[in-house]
Amino acid sequence: MNKRELRKLPAPKVTKKIQDLAEAVRNKRTREYIISVFRTEVEGADTLVLDVFDDKAAPFMRAFFQEDDYITLNMQSKKTSWKTGALDSILEYRWMYPVKSHVHMATKKDRKLLYDWVDEYCRNHKVKTHYTFNDPEDIIDKYQEDIKHRRLMIKAQRKRDWLDNRMSFFKELPEGFEPWIDEIAMYNHNYIFYDKKKGYAYCTRCQNDFKLHKDGELQMKKCGWVSYGPQGIKHNKDAVCPFCMSKDIGVKTVAKSIGYSRQQLVEAQWAIVIQPTEIEEKSAVMVRYICCTKDYRESFVDPKLGYYEMYRSIHFEDHCENYEWGWDIHFHKDDWIPERQKGWYWSPSKFQAPVDGVIPYDISDEVLKGSWLQYSCCERFAKAYLELHRDKNSLGPWFFDQWFNFYRDHKSIEKFIKIGWDKMAVEIVDGREEDSPYLRTEIKNLLNEEGRTVAEVIGVSREQFLMIRNASDNPIWRDVEILRYANQQEIPVSEKEYRELRYIHDNGRSKLYQEYIDWKDCTTLHKLKKYTDSLPNNAKPGDYFEYLEWTKELGYDMRNEFNLYPKDFIKKHNERSKEYMKQKNKAQREAAKEFNRLLRKYRQDTKDVEALNMNIDGLFIRLPESLKELSIEGENLHHCVGTYREKVMNGETTIFFIRKISAPNKSYYTLEWKDSRVVQCRGMKNCDMTPQVKAFVEMFKEKMVEYEKSLMKVRRAG
Repeated sequence: MNKRELRKLPAPKVTKKIQDLAEAVRNKRTREYIISVFRTEVEGADTLVLDVFDDKAAPFMRAFFQEDDYITLNMQSKKTSWKTGALDSILEYRWMYPVKSHVHMATKKDRKLLYDWVDEYCRNHKVKTHYTFNDPEDIIDKYQEDIKHRRLMIKAQRKRDWLDNRMSFFKELPEGFEPWIDEIAMYNHNYIFYDKKKGYAYCTRCQNDFKLHKDGELQMKKCGWVSYGPQGIKHNKDAVCPFCMSKDIGVKTVAKSIGYSRQQLVEAQWAIVIQPTEIEEKSAVMVRYICCTKDYRESFVDPKLGYYEMYRSIHFEDHCENYEWGWDIHFHKDDWIPERQKGWYWSPSKFQAPVDGVIPYDISDEVLKGSWLQYSCCERFAKAYLELHRDKNSLGPWFFDQWFNFYRDHKSIEKFIKIGWDKMAVEIVDGREEDSPYLRTEIKNLLNEEGRTVAEVIGVSREQFLMIRNASDNPIWRDVEILRYANQQEIPVSEKEYRELRYIHDNGRSKLYQEYIDWKDCTTLHKLKKYTDSLPNNAKPGDYFEYLEWTKELGYDMRNEFNLYPKDFIKKHNERSKEYMKQKNKAQREAAKEFNRLLRKYRQDTKDVEALNMNIDGLFIRLPESLKELSIEGENLHHCVGTYREKVMNGETTIFFIRKISAPNKSYYTLEWKDSRVVQCRGMKNCDMTPQVKAFVEMFKEKMVEYEKSLMKVRRAG
């Protein structure tokens, strides 16, 4: 629409009928609008103009309807203001708005003109009309909803064309894929079907018949027999095929009785196919997730093999695009769509997503040759991952997508794989250290991506890198952390000492090797290791280092071996513990005594401060009288202010008590003041403030800020 031409139309006229109607429908509870209509042409386009007046008969909006678009001009704004929204949202006459609005046509002629124009529009565009001629809101909505739908479909078609173009780059699956399904993908999804009455058994893996004896033996002339004991072969229990066993396959399978129903016996195994391509002159790698099925329902001798594709991803060097086969809500059909966000509650079956992992079709370096992932060592990393996680028969559900996404941002990972540090590579990608699987460490954030060599990437010197290589062919991240920590503490570690540190087990204490490095200044690592190895069974190395910390804080000579290596460790540990706690309690008592003295002085100095002498609406505020009162306050109100004793003593925060004047000694609310603001104010069991307390706290905040500003002025003047 040409907005300039629309503005040239004559201004809305307020007639006597509009004024009378506005006065008649005026209501305090609802918003009432009056609409007058006229039809005209704007640049050759048939245009319906709707002038909207409010209940005071003042021009409110002017809407313009054409065959392919609509727009609304705000008549109450001083500046030209156009609105592209529908009238139902501008006038708010739908049911979901809190204040109801009603629309009234100014005259019967206006009503007929509106309805005739929309009727003509619906006939031209083959739109079904379900409105009633008594309600103008419905017919306006019908026209505008259809325009919005047409806009949406144009946008959806543009998006569909783009998606179809993307999907056209996915070519046919490799020729050998279908035979590979039965030979490799579904290899572990086979059974031994048996019938005890007929003495017959059949293995779906090797496709051989066997004779089943009454004593439970499974026999084949050429390859011997297998006995299942007195109970014989059992339904849904592990079984071994004599032929497969003779071929050293040694894969256990599951026995299935032919007499049982097979209506749900459909096996699924997800596979992935990786194909490099070029899209818009950019190197890309496509990952295709395919669900392979083996259906035993009709026949166990000749099961049906099938497959279908559910997920696709395209990996570019700078981003990744993910798609899934799903319902296209715009065109009402199944097609490829952008992958939808899955919630935590999403629990798909094995036929909907690769919940049990994937098996790759071909991930050799030859497949990725020429693509931006040609040096990603994909095949070698996958083998290393399976080797490290031997409890898994297949790779994780989205293993390759995660690997490619990680490699995109951290290309230095290939250096670790190429020198044979597979374990460390898996740790870096997983974010977990092998030695501490439950302690998550973002190792990737510790790497120097700009490093040219592995030593520079992991942050050690060349000599230290050689120490790691000499100590292990396939080290873990902990081996690197030992040297990184020593460098951080500026404590040199020899190759012999490094080898000793590698074999120190944490033994319930996180990164115990750090303790050995820290105390290396006072003695030798060999002596420390020798002494901790000789500790009694009821003592751990952590207890010994705890003893050393206490000894140091108590001021003993830490280079004297009498203090470092006591003969009777348990006895000395208990003595040192009592001595340390006695000194610590004494220091705490002295600190609390000094704090209470300073608190009394502070109360005396601030007795004239307005913020601390507030008496509003039956409430007042005061400072604690002693440090012990913080603990009592926490016990009374069942919150954690008692744990703030250390922070209050160190001056990190300030605690105030809010009390009722009628009950000055009863705990009511506790307020924390820090950095010129109220951090929190909590009542019984951490409850929020009541409106009365909230108003009191706001007033206290204003007064306290004024007081602190006045102190700053005095300091500057001084």
